[in-house]
Amino acid sequence: MGFLDGIFGSRKDERLDGLEKRMDRVESLLDEEYSAIRETEDKILELLSEPKTTDEMAATINLGRSRTSFLINKLEKEGKVKEKEKRGKEIVYVKV
Repeated sequence: MGFLDGIFGSRKDERLDGLEKRMDRVESLLDEEYSAIRETEDKILELLSEPKTTDEMAATINLGRSRTSFLINKLEKEGKVKEKEKRGKEIVYVKV
């Protein structure tokens, strides 16, 4: 008796097939999520053809301020955007 036989018993092929199908679904969902993130990042970069604050971008792309801020910080770490100036408490960003 092999290791997997001990775990799955005589139905190991059925169970492994089920696990593979679930993993394929998870990969598909992750691909969709990453695609949506990339699309949103592209929208942010388009908006930054002119300087904008996080609030201005969030309102334009209809996304929460927190999520928008997270994506701007990610783009900043990747060297795609940078801080230009401050307007009161707001930071103005531009595309690099």
